[in-house]
Amino acid sequence: MPPFPLLRLPSNVLSNVLRAMDPVAQFGISLLSERLKNLICSLQVFTTDVEIILRRSIELKIVPLFLVIGQTGQIEISSFTHFFLDNFIWIRPQMSTRNWIDHCLELTNNHRLNKLIVEAGDNQEIDMDGFYRSLIGLHIKTLELKGTYSRSIQLFGSLSNVDTIVLDVELVQTTDYQRMVVLNHTKLVETRTNRVKFSLNDLLASNASFLQFTNLRIPDTQLNLFLKHWIAGSNQRQEGFSLTKEHDEQSYNQSVILKGIETRPAVRRSEHHKFDEIFTLPQYSRTLDITNCDGVEATVYFGKSWLFNLGPVTNLCCMLVWG
Repeated sequence: MPPFPLLRLPSNVLSNVLRAMDPVAQFGISLLSERLKNLICSLQVFTTDVEIILRRSIELKIVPLFLVIGQTGQIEISSFTHFFLDNFIWIRPQMSTRNWIDHCLELTNNHRLNKLIVEAGDNQEIDMDGFYRSLIGLHIKTLELKGTYSRSIQLFGSLSNVDTIVLDVELVQTTDYQRMVVLNHTKLVETRTNRVKFSLNDLLASNASFLQFTNLRIPDTQLNLFLKHWIAGSNQRQEGFSLTKEHDEQSYNQSVILKGIETRPAVRRSEHHKFDEIFTLPQYSRTLDITNCDGVEATVYFGKSWLFNLGPVTNLCCMLVWG
């Protein structure tokens, strides 16, 4: 008996047939033709967020599917359906790593990768240079670098089309750090908890519009100079910063940080879009407004950052630009 001519069905009937398929079948069908791919896209059966985790393999998540990209076009697909885990392996030699990524983005009607996590470690089985090249030009919303220092960390840190870069990695040299932070990221987040000490030059090296540092050890006198650089017109992309250190450490010294800077009581404004939702500013935070040479206003905050209902967890110093 000849196969049923699926593509000859009317579009509305074909859409209903495709909708009734399980996600793995829908993904497979999308590879057969441009028309079928567009039909699967129109059904919106996959999440809009595509994420990649680089550990010992290249893992791609497009809910409800989990894909592992292998060599020579091989891909392993896992699907969680009805409390069972189904695994399938397909080989399409004509599909490169970038082809698989682009295909998943097309299925979600998305033009950017939501998150790329690179965990430094034993990645010897992966062609790191090749994978890096496959990402060039791809818009990445969040790039997170984790683990101990390695060449691959520095390599992926140089990707330029990244909105937010999160550094949770031990860097062995300041120059390695600076190579990554001089790019024009929208947001730079440093999450190391080993109380690394940075200098004024380290902060000024960044072209990120928002800086967020955890356990930053920098003298209050250098924070004072950093604010004065902003007032003088340094980094016009600056939208603010958030600096924290452990709750049991000495608080940021407001008098030292604002020495020689003209301040006034802060004007009450709406919430700033750059602040992480997980943190809130208590009403009793000390707030003062400052203005730079171009007339752009900013609010400087001093206080404790609070995490959900756990109470104060860190000493906080931040600046939010309102221009």
